[in-house]
Amino acid sequence: LRRRDLVRAASSMYGDEGITHPGIVSRQGTRVTAESDQHVLLDIDGEAIGCLPATFEIEPGALEVVST
Repeated sequence: LRRRDLVRAASSMYGDEGITHPGIVSRQGTRVTAESDQHVLLDIDGEAIGCLPATFEIEPGALEVVST
């Protein structure tokens, strides 16, 4: 994806239709596993934490969402 396509697609995330770009797949869940046939390094919030494969989980109650 080109940067402008990514920005445009991300801005649609908050609408009723969600992300509709053909190069982006959006799913909901509590666990995500990422794998690749290539060597892919992981950088989370500016920290190099390793490489794929990796599994990420949202623990119940760990994410607080505040809206007004």
